[in-house]
Amino acid sequence: MALSKSRLSQWLLPRHLSVRTFDGDGDYDEDAGELLPAPRLSVAAAQAVPVATLAGVLAREDVEAVAALAERLRRTRPDACQCNGGAWTTVYLSCGRAFQRELPVLASRLVHAAKRAAADQMGLDLRGVDLRVRCVEHHDMAAGGALADECHYDSGSVLTIDVMLAAPGDDFDGGALWFPGADGARAAGLARRGDAVVFASHRYHAVRPVEAG
Repeated sequence: MALSKSRLSQWLLPRHLSVRTFDGDGDYDEDAGELLPAPRLSVAAAQAVPVATLAGVLAREDVEAVAALAERLRRTRPDACQCNGGAWTTVYLSCGRAFQRELPVLASRLVHAAKRAAADQMGLDLRGVDLRVRCVEHHDMAAGGALADECHYDSGSVLTIDVMLAAPGDDFDGGALWFPGADGARAAGLARRGDAVVFASHRYHAVRPVEAG
């Protein structure tokens, strides 16, 4: 699954949780290299799907539980960690299905929130579609961290939900999540820790450099 943010003038993502969902039977084991089903939306079609914003998806105790899991995996599962340059690190919370096994209620809530946003704000009818968690990523960006590739998308997933784990303006500055497109770049605004953004996984997205935090 893929997760993250909320509004103001742009989405800010220095520390966030990204949950990606897939449509398939049973549980997907990314560690085993299983093949994913064909995407429901082409890359071209995904560019026209609106981005949804959700307030208060995670409470403080949820954010603390996610942080604790990320820290434990960082210490005990080096294969779950990736350094994307000195200012950006990723911990794959779905490594060994840790997120799904240890935080099953939170995983289910995020999937349902993404499906609700798809119906209410994105014009996607996913009734009868059994969305499941595919990949859960904990991203931590320091000053200078960014995702500059304007053609980046989350291949193999259906919906991505990104949840903010830090407080904009207090914990960091910069780091806007934005969506390049033929009609110009669109930024999603983020107000508080726990807010989220949901988007079609094959939609192009990038992150502006974090300025401080």
